[in-house]
Amino acid sequence: MYSNSQQSLQNMTSLQRKTNLVIKRPLGASPILNDSVVNNYLTLVGKTLVKNSGGDSYRWTFAAIDAPDINAFAAPGGYVFVTKGLLKALSSEDELAAVLAHEISHVRLKHYVKVAKKQVLAEYAMKSL
Repeated sequence: MYSNSQQSLQNMTSLQRKTNLVIKRPLGASPILNDSVVNNYLTLVGKTLVKNSGGDSYRWTFAAIDAPDINAFAAPGGYVFVTKGLLKALSSEDELAAVLAHEISHVRLKHYVKVAKKQVLAEYAMKSL
């Protein structure tokens, strides 16, 4: 059996692997914050919001990005990220819940599809010039 610290390390490694393809390469973001307490807390708040708002088929992943910027973003498939800078700027769990709920809505409403379509159209337009 694994100790709690070994299990946390394994979970973090798995989280980092899963999110590496989502954020590090395509979005050019900083790596996942290596703090299992923070990431577990984000997951707890985020999954509570998902559960209490009608659940769905996504396998939600919530994590903090090790960056000083004040920002949050969502990616296809139920990935929600907040930056370390945003976490420092928040005053309460209610504020965190509002940010996570906003990002969850982006995923559920598939706003990333609209963004991707705009990017493809913009690239096509630039090639046509």
